[in-house]
Amino acid sequence: MEVYEGPKVFIKRLLDQKKLPDDVYLSNPDNYSIEQSKKFKAEGKIVIARLDGARPYKFTIMEILSFLKEKNKILKFIPLHYKESFEPSKQFTRLINKYLDRNSIWLHKNSDGIIFQSNFSKHMHEFLLDFDNKKASEVIHNGIDLTKFYPDDKSISKNFPNVIISASLYRPQKRLNDSIDLINKLSRKYPKIKLHILGNIDSFVKEEIKNKNLEYCEFHGRKKINDLPYIYRKADFQLSLSLFDACPNVVVEGLASGLPVVTCQESGAFELINFEDSWSINEEIDLQYLEYHRPNRIPKIKINQYEEKIFNLIENIKVNKEKARYIAEKNLDIKKISDQYLRFIKKVKNFF
Repeated sequence: MEVYEGPKVFIKRLLDQKKLPDDVYLSNPDNYSIEQSKKFKAEGKIVIARLDGARPYKFTIMEILSFLKEKNKILKFIPLHYKESFEPSKQFTRLINKYLDRNSIWLHKNSDGIIFQSNFSKHMHEFLLDFDNKKASEVIHNGIDLTKFYPDDKSISKNFPNVIISASLYRPQKRLNDSIDLINKLSRKYPKIKLHILGNIDSFVKEEIKNKNLEYCEFHGRKKINDLPYIYRKADFQLSLSLFDACPNVVVEGLASGLPVVTCQESGAFELINFEDSWSINEEIDLQYLEYHRPNRIPKIKINQYEEKIFNLIENIKVNKEKARYIAEKNLDIKKISDQYLRFIKKVKNFF
């Protein structure tokens, strides 16, 4: 079953354009792609790295234990009651993160060129992984087939407003907990509001939301890619409140479907919405190491500011939906993105 999951979704969309030359390998920083990259390099072929974000985990003792619980099925049943005893050094934190991002670092050194999915993505690699800009690189956002993702003919949904939030997996930094709080707050003015939650939820977030009022939520789980366009078309706007998300495909899908996307400015999503101030909040959070596996250590959203932003968006919902589609047509059409990839590949080949 083809499901909704991160980097592979865009790679498939790009390959479907059938424009990439056979002597070029486009590599994500996963183990399989690295092995394929090594084979291509050995054959004298070109490897282009395609890089998302970088890990900004702050490894306190509790963060390490929480991280291990997430990775180990046995440990996850052990309750964590441990008093924090030390603040890790920056060097210790950087060392572990660099090990976890070792595939990205390998691509920094060994690929023939690098495509960052956003300027925010590039900033993460410079700040967290010491990328030095000596290699040919370019920022190219993810794109989408606009003939598959497009708006409904009706400007608003039947049970207005329907809101989408989407992720392959909700971890604490996706701030689903805060999104639910925001929807509950909005329900006082919009009693028919519904938050449609697409994607799976990790154990930390399940624990975080188990006592929430979920009256205005509908959980869809992971969906087949072919089911997504219909779901998006039935919505009115989208939330993307994740911190430090380099280039979320879900935002590209939402914009193509005519959904204005309410997001924070501490994310690549802010670039995707074309730096639209009327849809975004500057939460004044610098890129930093955070305890990603401890929900109570993730900064809370500025809920009152988001509420006010959404009030204004809804008042002009038709104009905002048209603007969303316009942004997608101008900047995120997969045909245009594919051509940008080809131009960059040609530039890299000219170096040889």
